[in-house]
Amino acid sequence: AHDIYAGIPDLDINLRINAYISNPYLQRMLAGVNLEVLALYLGLSMFLEVNVLMSLVVGFFLFRAQYLVGEFYGLTYQAGFPHTVEQRLSGYVVYSFLIVFFSRKYLYRVLRSAVRGANRGRDVLSSRGAILLFIASVSGAALWARAIGMPLVGTLIVFLTLLSFGLVSMKLRADCGVPSCVMFPHLMVIVAFTGGMSVSGTQGMMFATFISVIIAYHGFLLIPGMQLEFLELGRRFHLKRSVILMVNVVAIVGGFLIGGWIVLSGTYAKGIDSFPDSADYAGTVGWANQYGIYHTEATMDATLPEKERGQGGIAPGTWAAIYTAGLTFIVTLLRHTFSGFWLHPGGIILGSTWVMYHVWASLFVACVARFAVLKLGGAATVREKLLPFSAGIFLAAVAAQGLFFVIDLFLFYIADSTQLQFGLL
Repeated sequence: AHDIYAGIPDLDINLRINAYISNPYLQRMLAGVNLEVLALYLGLSMFLEVNVLMSLVVGFFLFRAQYLVGEFYGLTYQAGFPHTVEQRLSGYVVYSFLIVFFSRKYLYRVLRSAVRGANRGRDVLSSRGAILLFIASVSGAALWARAIGMPLVGTLIVFLTLLSFGLVSMKLRADCGVPSCVMFPHLMVIVAFTGGMSVSGTQGMMFATFISVIIAYHGFLLIPGMQLEFLELGRRFHLKRSVILMVNVVAIVGGFLIGGWIVLSGTYAKGIDSFPDSADYAGTVGWANQYGIYHTEATMDATLPEKERGQGGIAPGTWAAIYTAGLTFIVTLLRHTFSGFWLHPGGIILGSTWVMYHVWASLFVACVARFAVLKLGGAATVREKLLPFSAGIFLAAVAAQGLFFVIDLFLFYIADSTQLQFGLL
């Protein structure tokens, strides 16, 4: 309301922390970190456990602390420091391996049920059907790569990495539920850690880039976690498989017809340069930067003499990936081994993602509020008083955003055009 009429007080909680700090090392650490409390995230955060909330906040500041250490040792002046893209990727990949490892007994039971042809029970798919579907998807990607001439190994690496991202996103949504699309890493970076463009080829690298733009970075990977939730709801309410299938078909068709029409018509009406994510379509200036870097590295590797190859040591980006991978491994192992270990690996994995810059303060306020109510009133007060209140905050935020969305549409499409017409007259 303040944006529309300046006479209304601005009630936003959005403070630049660096304005209150004089220490240059802390200023470097807290650059770009605002104390921004958003009602939408605050209402959702109240439903998370205290240890998860605190883990997310601690994980974010552990990532930002790298700038403090880097400023102290002069590392912040190195290009790319602290190599955020590599850190995001390594956390996801290592956590996916650990999920599979700690679920090995369950996976063995699923495989045994598939071999025996056991009844699916209350599951949507039988064990045999699920495994056959997985094999069919991987085989389909391999056949498609072979048909268009892409390197098979590079394509399968990218595809399996994408599946591992989906697995981690399901686990994080079940444990943390961070509702944002900017919590996923850039998939194309996996090419650098699996032999470079000399293994994936130019087409494989372009494939990884397109997947990063279309799927890995935007909201597509929120779908696996939502599917898991809806399947569980369907199981609880005893929905028929045909109903679940019909809902999925309607959602896919609606996404293509309604969502696709909105995007294409909006692009035609306003132009892609007017879109908030227009940088995604900026060619070599945007997402294709990584393609150019890897192409240059592959060219140098192919043209340099044999004795000059691999003389540069371990790259700084690799050290950054090892740091996050090792920290994720240690935290996951400790949490799996000791039931009282409170730090959740999701804090390490999501600490470097863009979403944490916008939600950390809301998570912190929710953590303090939930901890205080838990200590003063007990679990019953949290369940009967705090959670309904939090649901009210969330619904109020959604209603307010819907209201101002309608007002913005009126101001943009009607009020401005009317003023323009009167001005021309």
